[in-house]
Amino acid sequence: MSNKKIVVPSGSLIVPSNVLEVTDWEVPIECDVDAYQVGFQEAGFLSEGMINMQLYHGTHRTSLLPNDKRLLQAGVMGFVQCQLSKKWTHEGVDRMAYLMSDFHARMDGTTEEYPFPEKVMRRVVDEFNGTPPLLMVAMPDGMAHYAGEPNCQIGTDIDGMGEVAGWYESQLGYWQWPMTGVATRGRFIRQDLFELYKRCHPSMDEGLLNILSQVMFHDFGARGSVDNRKTGVAHLMNFLGTDTIAALYIAVDKLNGGKKFGACSIIAAAHKSITCHDEDKAAGRKREWNAYYQHIVGKGASLSDAKSNASRMLSLVSDTYGYENAVDHLCSSYREAFESLGGKLIVRPDSGDPVQCVLYALERAKATGWKHDVVDGLVLFNHFGVIQGDGIDRDVMFQILEAVIAAGFSPLNVAIGMGENNHKVVRSMTEWGYKLAQCGDGKGGTLDAMKKSSTEFKLSIPCAVKLNLSGNGSRIQPITAEQFFAGEVGDYRVIFDGRPGSKLSMEPWLFEETRDLAWNSWNALEPNPGDTIDPVIRQRQREFLAAL
Repeated sequence: MSNKKIVVPSGSLIVPSNVLEVTDWEVPIECDVDAYQVGFQEAGFLSEGMINMQLYHGTHRTSLLPNDKRLLQAGVMGFVQCQLSKKWTHEGVDRMAYLMSDFHARMDGTTEEYPFPEKVMRRVVDEFNGTPPLLMVAMPDGMAHYAGEPNCQIGTDIDGMGEVAGWYESQLGYWQWPMTGVATRGRFIRQDLFELYKRCHPSMDEGLLNILSQVMFHDFGARGSVDNRKTGVAHLMNFLGTDTIAALYIAVDKLNGGKKFGACSIIAAAHKSITCHDEDKAAGRKREWNAYYQHIVGKGASLSDAKSNASRMLSLVSDTYGYENAVDHLCSSYREAFESLGGKLIVRPDSGDPVQCVLYALERAKATGWKHDVVDGLVLFNHFGVIQGDGIDRDVMFQILEAVIAAGFSPLNVAIGMGENNHKVVRSMTEWGYKLAQCGDGKGGTLDAMKKSSTEFKLSIPCAVKLNLSGNGSRIQPITAEQFFAGEVGDYRVIFDGRPGSKLSMEPWLFEETRDLAWNSWNALEPNPGDTIDPVIRQRQREFLAAL
């Protein structure tokens, strides 16, 4: 490490690039942890057996809806790629040592050294070539499961390495709970969209309606979330429409082997692309009308020009100077251009009443003669639509669509864009937990471990488990720790094994499988199946608590 002093000129807000290297705030894996975890071993909190063997479950303890216990698994592949596969290094341990050197608070207001397992960390580097000697098994991303079921298990049976399994608790959490929350909420929305489309258009092909349910809900959240890469990928588990290019990049390049899967967007105007235009006095076009002309037709072109944007799907923000005037102008001035060139004009409200803005545009399109079909009794435009993305959440979304249907229009005329509310998620929505299930007993055997807590849903499972998808017997069944470390885990997949000499084969998955599982595995599960945990495990819990 360089000891060069960084000097920033007085009053300057910019650090010269040759002084401070920018690396996207990447944190060494050894420092990517919370203080809660760091001190356990060196402070003497752990039993001898736990130092040698630990086994954890990752579980969502609650569901999003009280009458539907289903959740979508999400975030595991990203966690493995970005966290568990990172090599530990002496440089990273050095940085941790530096940070911990005066991190512990004292009663007199000063600080002292904070205990951390430096010897364990150095051993990972020297003895295991920086690879954490852990076994992780999991349900694949996209798989539907139930709240309370362990969706992954992490452990190690390497002497002295037990606490390495605990080191990843906080890291796994910030992959799993935000992505599962967004993916599960998105699955509900997609199902509701699909059912609404089928209700309105029983004559239309269900395969087409399924495709449309994926593109008519669009991710506007690139600017609506502090973690839009994770939550943007979670959106793409169910949908194809997105403006979040960073999430698209990750889904394609990091999760799908570079293969695209149909995600898409359309060219769209912003307020800045309207306000930057002046009037065209020679053509008699006022400022906003000239902006629309440039967007649709282009400079020096005509309405019939084949290169016109009227040959494309084109979204135009319509409230820059007055929504109703803009919609009136667009509907009356550009119908022939879009119809003759085969494109589609999509107007976008960005203020006003979210329902009435949509209805106004559809009524004006009908009044100005835009071509349409009447499908199952509802007006469906061929070259005109609306995308409403202003302050939308799930409830407002369906208020809009039901109002559109009541007015005699097809819901397929309206796409929905959602920003912050598409990405919004907090840990308590599904109450994610990472709890010790078993550890060594210090005598060559294992010791059950579980948490009851004063809140009943926080009850954890005191044994290793396997996943049973055969339909015969409980979904979550008990196994021994020896079976777990031998990879005898049923339908869980081995997604990481860093233990030296292990012969287990890892079973990763592509994002296309994630998307397929998100749709099909969900439909295969009942919303409320009763208890899916084996009675033997329930008895084991009761015996554990009784022994206390």
